[in-house]
Amino acid sequence: MVTPIARQSESQAEGFEDHSLGAHYHPGRIFIEERRPAVMRHHHWHGHVEINLPFDDDVEYRINGRRFRLPANHLGVFWAAVPHRMVEAHRCRRMMIAYVPIQQFLIWPLDEALFNDVIRGAVMMSAAPYPLAPDHLAMLIRDFERQDAGLVQLVSDEILTLLKRTTRYGWTRLLTPDDDTPQPQRRNDPGLEQVRVMLDTIAQHYDTPLTVDDIARRVGLHPNYAMNRFKKVMRTSIKQYITRLRINHAKALLADTRRPILDIALAVGFSTNSRFYAAFKRYESTTPQRFRDAAQSLSPGNPGPANEG
Repeated sequence: MVTPIARQSESQAEGFEDHSLGAHYHPGRIFIEERRPAVMRHHHWHGHVEINLPFDDDVEYRINGRRFRLPANHLGVFWAAVPHRMVEAHRCRRMMIAYVPIQQFLIWPLDEALFNDVIRGAVMMSAAPYPLAPDHLAMLIRDFERQDAGLVQLVSDEILTLLKRTTRYGWTRLLTPDDDTPQPQRRNDPGLEQVRVMLDTIAQHYDTPLTVDDIARRVGLHPNYAMNRFKKVMRTSIKQYITRLRINHAKALLADTRRPILDIALAVGFSTNSRFYAAFKRYESTTPQRFRDAAQSLSPGNPGPANEG
């Protein structure tokens, strides 16, 4: 049975943002801001699709142990459920950041290829610079900050239009998805709300003993029907999704902390060290210790290597 998490989060104990998806910003609301980008000491993650637009210089990130550069004036889009970290802001002083709740992204009438790429973990970039005028962005932020429901809806509509317009200009993959096999197109699906509840349940409880039966019970579905519904929308099974989420968050802890690997395995939801090692090797083609050594060697400010156990 799924029960609420009452303990302090592992990420809070390590000085991270809260580790549950949707904890960094309100999980059910669109958010937009303009600010100076800042290098992040640690990875963080939250339950939104994140849209970034640096205006006056490139910025660089690390996601899943891979580093990439988002050029100035190009739109970047990725699912922020994947642990991410800005590692270099260069001379960028102004950057638009918008957050779209995953449940909103699921129902937006977006290009199927863009939807599938983002949901499977790709980082997408506009193929050409995006011509967002500073005065127009300032108006969007003013409207959003007034918290008038009608104006906030208009801001949401304009963010959707921004993505649709960029689709007409063209997208480029900065990072390919974890699973890059061809996928069938998503159709209008009346069960998207059920999938949203399943995603929320997984986000809150992925680091506990979580079963398909637990997840199906939350949406009032038979487990087999829940699994089929989830796979139809998310293009992966519930079990694979949970394992990938646990591995991604383990990678963030391996890169950012000195915690023993056994502690990390237990913290992200693996019941034994051997299961963690087997899953990590299967998904990453390396061991947790080798991943940690490589990640920390690329980040001089990070703590030094720790023991395997």
